[in-house]
Amino acid sequence: MNISGAAAASYFVGAFDKAVSRIQSMSNQASAYRLLAASCAMLGDTRRANHYRRKDRETNPQFDLQKWLAVVPIKEPWQKEMYRGRPDESRILRLQRRRN
Repeated sequence: MNISGAAAASYFVGAFDKAVSRIQSMSNQASAYRLLAASCAMLGDTRRANHYRRKDRETNPQFDLQKWLAVVPIKEPWQKEMYRGRPDESRILRLQRRRN
């Protein structure tokens, strides 16, 4: 698994700090700005989340989340909701409790 894949896996298990750390270790973070923004937002760091969201839009202005979700092979509906920025709060709390 590559670093961006490991970062995505960390994000989906609620290890947002690990996702940020893994992305920051990448030599070229541009492909992961969206995930970095989402991870920062889940950690409550809205300043950094907005910064990386803007960088992602500058890097990829044609990106359309709905079109992307329609073609990406994501099986679990909750994963799509996390990409949309609407994670199930109770699920995230359970994941965070499991990590501690």
